[in-house]
Amino acid sequence: MKKFQTISAAAVGVAVMTFAAPVAAKIVSADFSATFDLPDMSDGARVFSNPGATVGDGVELDSSHETANPSDWGGFATVDVNNTGLITIMGDRSDGFGDYDLATFTISNIVFDNDDEVLGFVALGQNLFDADFGLGVPAAAIETTANSITFVFDTTEGGDDSDFAFLDGGKAQFQLDLGEPLPAVPLPAGLPLMLLGLGALGVLRARRKAA
Repeated sequence: MKKFQTISAAAVGVAVMTFAAPVAAKIVSADFSATFDLPDMSDGARVFSNPGATVGDGVELDSSHETANPSDWGGFATVDVNNTGLITIMGDRSDGFGDYDLATFTISNIVFDNDDEVLGFVALGQNLFDADFGLGVPAAAIETTANSITFVFDTTEGGDDSDFAFLDGGKAQFQLDLGEPLPAVPLPAGLPLMLLGLGALGVLRARRKAA
């Protein structure tokens, strides 16, 4: 009886090890950039860039990463990402009020600590823009790849009254869906030969009908 209990305990241990849940992916680093503009009345976009930023160690994109501001715009938004892919874009008016009609945020070259990739995202809520300014708040056009996500807020087609402004302290949050890429489904080894044979039969039938 004791021997049976010992074997059972070992078997349970093996089962737990075999069927343990996979370790969740963590984001290690990424390239961060943002551009804000009023194309119809600017001398150039306001640009922020922080390539190769370590993720999970505070805000990854803020005013210290400004690389260009030829039009001397005020008002911007910071970008923060934690290791599990929670993205927070937060409005900031510490350098004054500013309005735009085109804003793009890009997180690219995302590096994981395993073989996972970006499968998609979930929007968790948006209060990024000042609803009392202009004609409302723009919706984001969002695009993902296996290692990037891009947010575009664009009201350039709405005329002079469609500008938007970031709400000081307002934020939008998104959760990246991370996971292993779906494996490619291999074709059966005999499928190409079978298709070739069917094609040959079709040709023979066509010749017989013609004869």
